[in-house]
Amino acid sequence: MTERNFVREIICELESSLSRAAVDPNRSEQIVSSLEEFIRIRWGAHRPYVTRHKHRSIASRNEAVLREFNGRNHREVCRRHGISKRTLYRILKGE
Repeated sequence: MTERNFVREIICELESSLSRAAVDPNRSEQIVSSLEEFIRIRWGAHRPYVTRHKHRSIASRNEAVLREFNGRNHREVCRRHGISKRTLYRILKGE
């Protein structure tokens, strides 16, 4: 999925959710416009990583991180699990 389609899909889902919640159409348009502007300003030149594993518990994520980390692959492990380098080292310390 391209970045443009990704943003469009988020916007369409928000529009649909606001409609189902019976939000006033004018207010809904303001909310959608505001979010779209925020996404483009914040991540316009970047490719944000969205983890697929939100349903997993933190404990199971940490176990997976410990299994996968080999001492040299911190970038890959962090990207795969949607964590920062600082969080990785906290996991390694057992915090």
